[in-house]
Amino acid sequence: MITGRNRRLLALLGAVLLASMMSVFALASPAAASPYWQTYTFTNKWSCEPRTNSVYWESCIVVNGNYTQAVLIVDNQTGAPQTIGATVNLWQAGNLRSTVYCYSSTLNTGLTRACFGPTFKAACGVAVQGDNTLYLDWNTVRALSRTELMCSS
Repeated sequence: MITGRNRRLLALLGAVLLASMMSVFALASPAAASPYWQTYTFTNKWSCEPRTNSVYWESCIVVNGNYTQAVLIVDNQTGAPQTIGATVNLWQAGNLRSTVYCYSSTLNTGLTRACFGPTFKAACGVAVQGDNTLYLDWNTVRALSRTELMCSS
């Protein structure tokens, strides 16, 4: 039988456990999409340079206020599955800020996926650019996104 004192002790332990769990969730950093290929929603915050090499792909930079990230988009309209991989680099003010690698994955025909670099904060007016490489079974292609200024969109 649970007595009044034990009930209070259990309530206190429950409160401590709940507070501990909430602090873990509150302090957790946002998860980066890389190294996995993801679905995405294109908005007017994206600036992309399209490329075609049997597989349609785009090297992009996303600028939303003073947050930015580099993205590589691949669209497979070849009629056959393609094995894809990527390196996504973010350049900020002429310096390499980050490099991420997206796992090799099979992209079925008719599907589009994106490899996202991490999101960074930068001061308004700083120039940012994506420098992305797409790895295919039969080819490796590289392209730069347009250069954008932070806080421009």
